[in-house]
Amino acid sequence: MFETKIDDKTVKVMQLEDWKTSIENDFKPGDYFDEGISWDLINCVPPLNFGNGYFQCGEPHSFVNGKQTYLTLLRVSKEPEVWQFLGYCHAGQTVTPDKE
Repeated sequence: MFETKIDDKTVKVMQLEDWKTSIENDFKPGDYFDEGISWDLINCVPPLNFGNGYFQCGEPHSFVNGKQTYLTLLRVSKEPEVWQFLGYCHAGQTVTPDKE
């Protein structure tokens, strides 16, 4: 784990060698991790969406309000490369949907 500044705020960033179990056990929306973890996830399943520092895993996680949700990541820093876990969002979205 290391610390870096994102938007003038010091944040803790988990590294691949620190990751022990699974996204669901080790991360909550808003958590940060390094490029090793992001590339591990990106290479695990072909992406649904990938571009401009944004990634959605191609395998659905669950259904919310009748639509599938996908693991969603956002690159928040290029140097060092840091990604943020946004949660499980609808296709093409970066906000976790409210359950109705």
